[in-house]
Amino acid sequence: MLTLLPLPLKDILKHIPTLMLDVIDWKILLKDFSQLAASWSSEKEYQAALLVVNKKITTLAPLQLAKKKNIAPIEPHYSFGTVVLKLYFYQVLKPGPLFLDLNLKNFYRDEDSFIWSPKAFWGEFSEPFQKGLKDIYQGYYLNEDQLFRSGLYTTGLIHQDWKESDITKLEGLFKNHFGGVKQDAISFNLKEFQDSFKNIFHFLMEKKVKLSTDFLLLGVVLTTLYLSMEKIGGEHDVKQAYLQVSKDL
Repeated sequence: MLTLLPLPLKDILKHIPTLMLDVIDWKILLKDFSQLAASWSSEKEYQAALLVVNKKITTLAPLQLAKKKNIAPIEPHYSFGTVVLKLYFYQVLKPGPLFLDLNLKNFYRDEDSFIWSPKAFWGEFSEPFQKGLKDIYQGYYLNEDQLFRSGLYTTGLIHQDWKESDITKLEGLFKNHFGGVKQDAISFNLKEFQDSFKNIFHFLMEKKVKLSTDFLLLGVVLTTLYLSMEKIGGEHDVKQAYLQVSKDL
């Protein structure tokens, strides 16, 4: 499967714990990524994906999608962190394709505008997974515990036949992964993110859970989010970024 992937995506996968690949259904993954890899070589499909994602982020001015210009990538700056966070939420919570690489090297400053020129690889969540992901985020940030749990069921992270203690444990692992009770002043550390992911996937392996390709797409875009936010540095109000985006959903 890795031989089908472009080099930049292979480099990103180096930052994802290998345990994640152990809990994803490889038969489905091989089929899905074979289809995705074929589409990534098509300029027509790339342009079509750009158009859809541009519509998803129309309210995220002054950011716009465009092909790379002959200008230097943007320098890491604290204020740009909010833009990257909102871009992440718009992509994963709105229907349609999402570009997987949020690395800062793909962002440029052009006078009063920010240009995002993402690499030509993208994916699209299944409808049930995206609904579950929206429920997880809403449940977490609005303290709606039942909705949070419902989202974990819908995405396939927990199962109806689990004991209550196992369900509670996974809920706790995910809330810690999101930052625990601290939501408005989050610092991004890739190593902590990787360790948190490992704890989740260790538990899923123990429960013999097999996940869909959706989780690999999410893992890639989350990893590049952390890579960028770690470079930007500082603490960021992730909850506020989510709440602002959620108004447009």
